Amino acid sequence: MRMGKRTTIALKVLGIVLASVALLIGGALTALRTSWGGERLRRILVSRVNNQIEGHLEIERLSFKGNQVIVFNVMLRDPEGGVVAHVARAEVDVSLGRLLRKEVRVTDVAIDTPNLDLVSGAAGLNLSRATAARKKSPPKAPHAKTTEDGWVIRLDRFRLAGGSITFFAGGAANPDTKLHLADLRLLVSARYATGNGNLDLTIGLDGQSVQAPTGPLRLNVDAHVRGTLVRLRADGNLLGGALAARANVDTQHLAGGDAGVNMVLPRLALAGHEWGPMRIEGEAHPGAIPKLDLLIDIPGVELTGKGGGAEGTENGPARRFDFTARLALRDLTATGAAVRALTGGELPPLGGSGTVDLSVGGPMAGAPASWNGLLKGLIPELRVGETVVNGVAVQAHAARLAAQPEDATLALTVASLRAGTTPFHGIDITAAWKQRNVTADVKLAGPQASRLGLQARLDDDNQGLTLRMSLAFPGTEWTSDTSARLRFGGDALSLENFSLVSQEQSIALDGEKVGHAVTAHLALAKLRLERLPAWAVNPSLRLGGLLGLDVRVSGAIDNPRAVAALRLEQGRVQGFSKLGITANVTLADQRVDGTLGVGAPFLDLDAKFKLPADPGATDAPVDVRVDVARLNVGEALRAVAAHPVRGDGHVAIKLRLAGSAQSPTVDATVTGKDLQVATPPAVSAKAPPKVDVGNVRVRLTYAERLAKLKLVFSATEGGTVDVDADSRVDLSYPGITRGIVVAKLPVRGKVVAKNLDVAWISQFSDRLQTVAGQVNADARLAGTLADPQFIGDVRWKNGKLIATAAEPPPPRSSRAAARP
Repeated sequence: MRMGKRTTIALKVLGIVLASVALLIGGALTALRTSWGGERLRRILVSRVNNQIEGHLEIERLSFKGNQVIVFNVMLRDPEGGVVAHVARAEVDVSLGRLLRKEVRVTDVAIDTPNLDLVSGAAGLNLSRATAARKKSPPKAPHAKTTEDGWVIRLDRFRLAGGSITFFAGGAANPDTKLHLADLRLLVSARYATGNGNLDLTIGLDGQSVQAPTGPLRLNVDAHVRGTLVRLRADGNLLGGALAARANVDTQHLAGGDAGVNMVLPRLALAGHEWGPMRIEGEAHPGAIPKLDLLIDIPGVELTGKGGGAEGTENGPARRFDFTARLALRDLTATGAAVRALTGGELPPLGGSGTVDLSVGGPMAGAPASWNGLLKGLIPELRVGETVVNGVAVQAHAARLAAQPEDATLALTVASLRAGTTPFHGIDITAAWKQRNVTADVKLAGPQASRLGLQARLDDDNQGLTLRMSLAFPGTEWTSDTSARLRFGGDALSLENFSLVSQEQSIALDGEKVGHAVTAHLALAKLRLERLPAWAVNPSLRLGGLLGLDVRVSGAIDNPRAVAALRLEQGRVQGFSKLGITANVTLADQRVDGTLGVGAPFLDLDAKFKLPADPGATDAPVDVRVDVARLNVGEALRAVAAHPVRGDGHVAIKLRLAGSAQSPTVDATVTGKDLQVATPPAVSAKAPPKVDVGNVRVRLTYAERLAKLKLVFSATEGGTVDVDADSRVDLSYPGITRGIVVAKLPVRGKVVAKNLDVAWISQFSDRLQTVAGQVNADARLAGTLADPQFIGDVRWKNGKLIATAAEPPPPRSSRAAARP
């Protein structure tokens, strides 16, 4: 009885709790259905979207009715405020109860009179810029397919009526390159299973192109995917052309497929260039040889192909399919110009010409694994931006077009290649696949003769490799001291025991990725920087020293933990030598913490830092501390090869950065002692080689977009200068990324000079032979950093100035002769 009474009480309590929850949910849903609730929901939705995209979303009114949401006058603007899209009314009906069955079901979407104005220019497409994410999402691991449906996303009906799309290339002010589609009507239904990738899709589209090229726009698509089985039917009309396609194919057994495609587009004039014609005709039936004929002609490039075969007889050759295609690169300069004119986007300059030929064929039995393939290409010149490639010849052959070919070879030669400032020449690549053995050999003639070798064997399950590598260049040869194991397949990837050694130098790498988790370890030991090849490091840097690096990574891919330790001994770069650098960095929980130490004959630096990994995505705190205990100005200038060296002295620096990336604070102090300047060559040889200047202390602070400067200078020969100044400037992370024009920053403040001896100023100019006297000032500072103005009392007593004359201008006749 007692237990029964307790159970009854517990059930009553549980009933009260459930009733309270139901009442709260019901009350919340009831409130959302009111105009007040709709307005609150509209504000939340607009705010969240605008916090995630670079553009701006506007919704005039929102109505919520349980399973139905209606929005009115929706507008999307690009970052500059231009209208990208406008929708008069949109209605979305959902079935919330289906969530309990692992199904996201949208029963109806109706959109009235949507208008899309696409503008493509130097900054890119306005729609892409409007919808670009403010924060870049980390890459997601590929989803592993299963045989189960998993979660299902289902759209019963999507209706669009009265739509229009206007496209402007190069800006909305250029009507000659405008494409205008009107009276668009779209009907879509879809079902997608996230587990096995099964898809059902139906699309119906109608409309008109009302500006040349004019014509009807109609497309009907019915597609179904079940694993490797694909069923498709499509037909339509587009800008005077026609499309008809069907397919009932198992992608793993093409010989039994039933498919056909017939697409024809006439030659069209778009953005001042001729595009087309384009034609693709193909047929495939079970038990028959497929046929394919294609022509794609765009400015500067033509692709042609033809394939088919003859039926075998009882005593004749077996039935086989043969296909040949040619890609003719007639003039890539014309291609680049046409694409730029059509899209309005900024593309790197293109240029070059050449041909690539492909032939595929073999018996129909066992197709496509039974087919052979041969590719040949000859490209005399190819230019993409600043990269220029000359004399490209390629030939590749495969005896079986399958995931594991029985016999495949590749031969690629490049006469010369220039990428940036480094020229390469004599590139020769050969590779071969025989049974399960893979070999590759890469040779480079210049700028340094080098050779890379690879030997690998595929595992019996086709999901792994055993490999060894070698790399040789003048003075150094790297070889694998053990065989590495590379495994792949499913949602896992691993590399074990990869290492290269060269005398005392070694490189080792191990890593594994399973699902969303990753572990990796990279170790460089006693790496001699002076031995790095010229194609990897610019020789003018004159790198040297002994480098050690250890990096360990673990955790989730989108939020890993990484620990790195770096040590450089006897380092050298250009004029800097005997450098010692130690660094320890930890990345964890989206933060980067670490220390840095630099020791050199002219410098002692220690730094500590705690920073957010993505300063633009969070308001997390920032803590940076940098201490330069010793900086010898003369030695530092000589190291950077400043000729002639005009300065000397000792400097100490303390820097503190706090706050956040969005609202930083800065406190920096620079102290200079025993500062000197060298005597210019124009001065008499009797003058001392160096002139003492004095001591200086500078204090710079920054907070709330205001930078303040306090400078105190005392000259060796007598006198002082005090400067108090400030400037309005945005040093936040968004402000810095937008760019700061330092010369135009406004400055205000006060300058006070007392009996300042100015004799040392002559050392800063070869034309000033003598400057003497004392300056007293009590002035207000205004203007900009590039053009400061002193307003007030400025006096120069006992002044003396002797300067050499400027070089006379060339005679009038000489100037005239210099003109082109």
